[in-house]
Amino acid sequence: MPVNSSIIQNTPSGTQEINFFNPLEFENIIFSPSGITYSSEGITVLSKNDFNTFYQQKLQLYNSLLSNFPILSSSFNNEIPVSSFRIFSSSGPNILQYMQTSTASPISLVYNLTFDRVAKTVTFAARANPIQISYQEYLMGFRWITEFNTQVFIG
Repeated sequence: MPVNSSIIQNTPSGTQEINFFNPLEFENIIFSPSGITYSSEGITVLSKNDFNTFYQQKLQLYNSLLSNFPILSSSFNNEIPVSSFRIFSSSGPNILQYMQTSTASPISLVYNLTFDRVAKTVTFAARANPIQISYQEYLMGFRWITEFNTQVFIG
């Protein structure tokens, strides 16, 4: 089942929301004046191609947010809060992982993605609770997930 998404934009309230489906919702991201919120979600497994589709739709959201909400683009010049972004191989050369954590209270996992080069799948680990991150963390995280997508695509 291919990845689909829906975007809801409310410019007067300063919010934009995207929901990803495959076929059930597996990711919900809300941009608001106070930050970026990721909903709690269960484990999801996508094919390599579906992950690339997810990334392309996430790229559309990123570009839309930058053009519609100047507060986000002005955040490029702000300090990044203490956060962790990692791409690494584990369990040998056939597994590639991307992890992003935030210092939001308590320290929380934003993403834990595992690409299996043999099965050609990307697994999203469950996110137990919603998490809100800063604009700076979102901008930096997008750079890292772009690199992860590149590695998945060539893998």
